[in-house]
Amino acid sequence: MDACVRCLRDGRVDNMASVVLIIDDANVQGGCAVFDQVVRETAVAVSEGRSQAQRMHAVAIDMPRSELAAAGVHSVTNLFADPAGWLSCSSGVSEQVQWQDLKVLQQLAQGDAAAWAAAAGVGSNGSCCLVVAGLSTLLMRHPLMQVIQVLLSLKSCSCVSSMLLSVHQDLHTPQAMSALQSLSSMVLQLHPLQGLQQELMCNATGRSCHGQLTASSKRARVGRLRVEQQLFALLPDGGAEVFAAPEGAAADARLLVETSLVQQQLQQRQQREQQQQQQQQQQQQQPFGDAAQSAPAAGTAAGAAVGAAAGHAGAELSQKVSSSMRLEVTDQERAARAAVQLPYAHQGASKTYTAEDARRYLPPSAGGFGPGVDAGVGSGRLGHILYVRDSEEEHDSDEDPDDDLDI
Repeated sequence: MDACVRCLRDGRVDNMASVVLIIDDANVQGGCAVFDQVVRETAVAVSEGRSQAQRMHAVAIDMPRSELAAAGVHSVTNLFADPAGWLSCSSGVSEQVQWQDLKVLQQLAQGDAAAWAAAAGVGSNGSCCLVVAGLSTLLMRHPLMQVIQVLLSLKSCSCVSSMLLSVHQDLHTPQAMSALQSLSSMVLQLHPLQGLQQELMCNATGRSCHGQLTASSKRARVGRLRVEQQLFALLPDGGAEVFAAPEGAAADARLLVETSLVQQQLQQRQQREQQQQQQQQQQQQQPFGDAAQSAPAAGTAAGAAVGAAAGHAGAELSQKVSSSMRLEVTDQERAARAAVQLPYAHQGASKTYTAEDARRYLPPSAGGFGPGVDAGVGSGRLGHILYVRDSEEEHDSDEDPDDDLDI
C-alpha cells in the first residue's frame, strides 16, 4: 500500500499521469477498507504539500459522497445519487436512460479549465489527484473501448497528476482486466488467505490477518517488474492495517504445516530433555541416610546412573526414529542383501557350456557346417547371434533370448 501512495504522490511521469488500479474480489474481505485507506493516506500527503497534486477530486459512482468526503477528499462530483440525471430533468423522467457519469469524465478529459474549476477548483496551472470510485459500474453501463478511451484522455490531461481506480475482478472478463492493467502504472491486487494459511499467519504475526496485498509496477525505461507483498487486517473502526509478512513464511499451506510440525517436534524434544535433567538433579540432591541405608542409597545412585544412561540412549534412539531417513544397515539386512543372487552376476561356470561346437548348426554363410539357407540376394549379409548361458540356475535359461530381437 505504501508503494501505491508513493506512486499517487509522485504524480506525472513523461507527461502522463500515474494510474493506480486496485483490483478487488468477492472472495476477499476488506476491499472497501483498503481503498479508503489509500485515499486517506494520499489526502494527508496532498494536504501536507508532499504531493505533486494540489487538490484531490473524486467522482462518486457507486459510493456515497459522505464516505469520500470523510476520507479527506477536497471535492466530490456526486453521480451516486442521480446517475441517470432524472432528478435534474425538468420535463420528468424519460423512457430512455441516459447515464451522466461518462459525460462528466469526458468533459474533464477534454481539459476544459472551466470544467475543472467548477468541479475541483483547479485552474489551468494546477493539478489534482482524480479518484474514480466505481469503475466496475462504469464498465457495466458503457462499452469497454469507450471507457478505455476516456481513461487514456484523462491520463494525458494536463490537469490530472495521478488517478486512483477501483474495480471488481469477478464482474469482468479477463480481456477487460488486461486492458485496465495495461494502462495502469501500478496494480494493487487483493488475494484471500485460506483457512489454514490465515491461522498460521495469525500465529506467526500475533495479529489477525484478513488477506494479502500484491503491488506490482513496471518500470518503463528498464522494463523490470517489481512486486511487493503485504498482509492487511481490518480494524474495528472500518480501516485497514497493513504490515509486512513474517520472514520465512511460506505461501503454500503444506510448507507451513511442515514448518509447524518441525517446530512442534523440536519443542517436544526440548521438553523431554528438560524433564530428564530435572529428574537427575532431584536424584542427586536426595540426602543420604544412616549406615543401614547407605547400601540402598548406593544402589539407588547406581540405578539413577543406569537410568540416565538409558535415558540418553533413549533420546538418541528417539532422535533416530523421528528422523525421516536412516543411513545405517543392520546385520540382518546386510546378510539378506548378501544372499540375493543377481541375474547378471557370473558364477564362473561359463567354460562348461563353451565346449560344444556351435558350427554344426550354423549355415555355411556364417562359417558353419549346417544346412544352407537359400536366401537369394543378400544371403552373405545374414547375421547370427550366439548366446552361451552361464549356468543352469539362470532365470532365463528356458526362454529364447532372441524373442525380443528383430533380425
